[in-house]
Amino acid sequence: MRLGSRLLLCFTILWLTFTLVFFGVISVLIYRTPAFALGLGWFHTQGNDGLLVTISNVVLVLAGLVLWLLHRRIGAWILLFYSAFWTANFGWAVLKIVPTIVRHRVVVCSGGTCDSLPIAVAVVAGFTLCGVWSLLQVLHRRVP
Repeated sequence: MRLGSRLLLCFTILWLTFTLVFFGVISVLIYRTPAFALGLGWFHTQGNDGLLVTISNVVLVLAGLVLWLLHRRIGAWILLFYSAFWTANFGWAVLKIVPTIVRHRVVVCSGGTCDSLPIAVAVVAGFTLCGVWSLLQVLHRRVP
């Protein structure tokens, strides 16, 4: 395994762990706070409806990682779907605010909320790199 492949694998495992913990913590917060407002790209929910979004992501990541570790190609497909979906979700949000980014280079405010541009780009880049790794696994893995 080459150094680039190892680095991409390490980054992917760290990113998937981070998102797994993130969605797990958000699930607990939604469960404990009935009026929790979830706003993640295309998803804007109020209360326990957000659990469908967060718990399904926890299950997808866990299933994908376990199946990948068991040398099943479907695990890489699941992680590819997960990464592509969230890349499109957050990528669309970043593209919508491009005119604002041009005017204010560091902090982006739209719809009453402000986001840091580096954080928004890092999230999209994280899901994109995870998707690239998953695609390479799907294409090059020699298991059923």
